[in-house]
Amino acid sequence: MISLNGTDATSLGISGQWYTSSWNGTVEYDEASQRLSIRGTQPSNDGTPINVTGQSDYDYSQNKLELKSLSVSTGIDTVYSRTIFLDRNSNTYTGEMSFEDGDPDTPWSDYSQWKILITDFNDQDSNGIPDLTDTIATPQMPNTLSTDGWNWSQWPWVYNNSLNNWLFYYPASAGVYSVYNNQDGKWYSWSSLSKTWVSSN
Repeated sequence: MISLNGTDATSLGISGQWYTSSWNGTVEYDEASQRLSIRGTQPSNDGTPINVTGQSDYDYSQNKLELKSLSVSTGIDTVYSRTIFLDRNSNTYTGEMSFEDGDPDTPWSDYSQWKILITDFNDQDSNGIPDLTDTIATPQMPNTLSTDGWNWSQWPWVYNNSLNNWLFYYPASAGVYSVYNNQDGKWYSWSSLSKTWVSSN
């Protein structure tokens, strides 16, 4: 059933030129600032292209993308979306986009509800999650120990000035020691190959 303002309009004759409005474009994003920008275009009724630009701050998890408030501008008018929530399926994010009024030049609210789709082909670590929402791995603590600088010992404890920390030397075997770093709680063994103390736990 077709209705207009809640009234049955099945028997009404409605004619005119009808078309669906859609935009195609590109998205660029800055992972450090978590801000993205868009450039889109669509043909107008007479076939001439209409260009828009937009930008938004964003937040994310691996499977969700949240656009805080997307601004879209033709260079003359600018409209702002409500918060947009997109779900990830493979390398594509889809969801609903809502404007209070998509065309401020008319006295009524129009072009307010949209479907939005973003595809990201970037996957630097090839883990199947696009870079747009790929969480950054927490840097690992170094697995080597440098004992450069001057040392003062109260054997088997040795104070290292560079580390500003005490090291405990334990005789693992004849002439071979393991070192306990009181700062990170790890044991280190000497590697003759790399000529460094290497974490053993």
